[in-house]
Amino acid sequence: MSDRQLIEHMDTLRERLDSWLQGLPPGERLEALATVHDSLRSMSQMVRSVRRDTLVQLIDERGIERVSRALDVSEERLLRIIAQPVS
Repeated sequence: MSDRQLIEHMDTLRERLDSWLQGLPPGERLEALATVHDSLRSMSQMVRSVRRDTLVQLIDERGIERVSRALDVSEERLLRIIAQPVS
């Protein structure tokens, strides 16, 4: 899936979620929002974990200087991203 396809897919999900939430009574909407919030938090944690693991793998394979130049991000920034706790 390309970046563009992922963005379009996320937009579609957002629209469907908004439509679904609007159709719920207020009490049920609050419960649904809590579930959505927990799910999004889990997805965010997964994305951070995959980003960190991918950076570590790239740095192991190609070196931090090369990865830093390719991403146009300072080596210090890469190290901070890797060091950030996932939780």
